[in-house]
Amino acid sequence: MNNQQPANQTNSLQDVQDVAVAAGVGAVAGAGLSTITVGSISLVTATTAVGLSMTPLAIAGAVVGLSVYGAKQVMADLQKGKLSGLGATAAGAVSGAGVSATVGGVSLAAAGIVVSYGAASIVSAGAVVGLAGYGLKTVFDKAMKRDGKRTDVADVVEPQQFQRANQ
Repeated sequence: MNNQQPANQTNSLQDVQDVAVAAGVGAVAGAGLSTITVGSISLVTATTAVGLSMTPLAIAGAVVGLSVYGAKQVMADLQKGKLSGLGATAAGAVSGAGVSATVGGVSLAAAGIVVSYGAASIVSAGAVVGLAGYGLKTVFDKAMKRDGKRTDVADVVEPQQFQRANQ
């Protein structure tokens, strides 16, 4: 019996592994920032302040890790002449501008230091979220293709069980 996987399936598995590693490293870095280095962090706006525990910082770290993978995919797509990654980044930046216009100035307070972030920083954070979304989109697109064709989710997740259920 031949247990080798097709090349496109191996590549999609490698992409899933890359995304998992990027998100995991980012999450660990965010959690480490919260517990070891800085301690308590608060997000302050004009009307309220919210304390950030380990969980939101781990999620933020995972988003940053995913954005690194997304940036890698944007660069690969640009070499192929595809501009959709730039569109996702721009959409994230526009969303960041909308958040900045709605919320106004934002500050982070940590370890006795307060840092204020203006519109440019929030727009940049939106672009990072856009890159993370694009990275996830590309890995899902690759995972959903077999033999160059788009496949059904059930065929990708458990092809043998899906085929038995339909017989």
